[in-house]
Amino acid sequence: MKKLQILLFPLLTIILFAACGKQVIKRPVYNYSVMDITTKSAHQRVEKFLESCLKDEYPVKIPLVTRIDSVVVNKQEKNLDIYLDKFFAYIPFREENTFSINEFMRKKLGRTFRKYSFTIYSNRFAIDQLIPNYYRKDPGDYDFSKMPKTDTRPVSIVRNLDKSWLVTRGLQNRNIALWHSHGWYYEQKLDRWEWQRARLFQTVEDIGPISFVIPYIVPMLENAGANVFLPRERDFQVAEVIVDNDSSLNSSIYLEITTDSLINWQTGSDSGFAIGDPPYSRGENPFQQGTYRTIKTAGAN
Repeated sequence: MKKLQILLFPLLTIILFAACGKQVIKRPVYNYSVMDITTKSAHQRVEKFLESCLKDEYPVKIPLVTRIDSVVVNKQEKNLDIYLDKFFAYIPFREENTFSINEFMRKKLGRTFRKYSFTIYSNRFAIDQLIPNYYRKDPGDYDFSKMPKTDTRPVSIVRNLDKSWLVTRGLQNRNIALWHSHGWYYEQKLDRWEWQRARLFQTVEDIGPISFVIPYIVPMLENAGANVFLPRERDFQVAEVIVDNDSSLNSSIYLEITTDSLINWQTGSDSGFAIGDPPYSRGENPFQQGTYRTIKTAGAN
């Protein structure tokens, strides 16, 4: 037994040192047999550029999986289009590092391509286009396709006619769809409903955001003039009252009252909601099973 331990110790030591050593970068093997000499040369030099970024993190640090999509050589116009994969676009591009990238690529291309112009692309965009306007020093270089639109705002979906004041700027006529958390889902394996996010440090992500979105963020957005739409119920109260002209659920009574004999309630022309008999089966839509009632309201004045 002691002899076995003596033999195993050096082996474990070797494995431990190997695990702690510098990570070996394995680059993809490209099929150069399908390329002409000039394209092959350009491709290899671009690969050396990526290897330097991976090994020395100069001029930028890039993800390990970054590779070349293609290199297009135009010999007549003396131009190179260098297409890198989407992972190269993960870099936070700024004017400074974009300049360094182009300068270093020029150096790696060498004398063979010294008379060539080139453009580096990633995720289908030239890297110069990936610099946010905020980080561009010259306003003349702004990408105006990324600027916010200043068109006339549409009419608000919902308006409070009883409001004593009207917001004319801010978020007026802006419609905001706000998902403040996840919800319940049915776990088939456990045969139960549960939160979509796991419990972590005595908190649940599906519940926590509600505590500040509902009482604070939503009112602030609405006070600034916005219409806020939430996919989940915003009211914390647990009592629920459903008023349905088609239902007699729990022996409830539906009454229609008007003080003007000339104004009568009428059944709407389209289908409406009827609670029916939940839980609903596949393809059953309660909003198509009932009717709705209408009555003429008072004028705007």
